[in-house]
Amino acid sequence: MAKSIREKVEGEYPEFVEDVIGLTADELKVRLSQYAIHLTETEEAQEADEAYQAAKALATELGGPYRDTVKALKLKRKYITMLVKEKGGA
Repeated sequence: MAKSIREKVEGEYPEFVEDVIGLTADELKVRLSQYAIHLTETEEAQEADEAYQAAKALATELGGPYRDTVKALKLKRKYITMLVKEKGGA
């Protein structure tokens, strides 16, 4: 079973939980705004990072054949599973 957001955050960021758990609703709204601004700044910096973008493009290019093969194999596996069920084998 997948972990809930609460379980994930409490497990991965206990200091963060301690920091925000006692805040009021208004204080939490301010924190949300701060995080939204920081997220935007981080995404913009990532987009502007030429080295990162070049590495990302190279990884996409080199990974293409692997992704295509994995996609095809998964689809073929699902098709065979469907045929086995249709033929009463499962």
